[in-house]
Amino acid sequence: MQTITEDYQIKLQKVLDAYSFRDNKDKPEVISFLSEHLYLFDLLLDAVVFVKRWFPTQELVLEVFKDFGLVNDSHLVLFIVTELKAKEALMLLDKIDEDWWLDNIDRAKGKLSIDIGFV
Repeated sequence: MQTITEDYQIKLQKVLDAYSFRDNKDKPEVISFLSEHLYLFDLLLDAVVFVKRWFPTQELVLEVFKDFGLVNDSHLVLFIVTELKAKEALMLLDKIDEDWWLDNIDRAKGKLSIDIGFV
């Protein structure tokens, strides 16, 4: 039987393998954020499967977004980095919303959003 620490390490490694980061400072910030919001691990691992259905070759990037207007208000953004034209990319993002995200958004507890990152 796995301990909580082992389970955390396994899920963390899976997330690190599946996602990229904009720069070196983002990785420790994302890891810290995830350690405070453990429920996001399974959601992020599920997201990879569904996002890749519509964006099979695009890079998936995680970044912590801080809203400085509100104290301690931050959330994680999953950027789908693409060279597609905006209209096409947003249409595919709508498909993700319809097929999976809207049924799972409550699992994020307001701490994860999915967006397009244009190259």
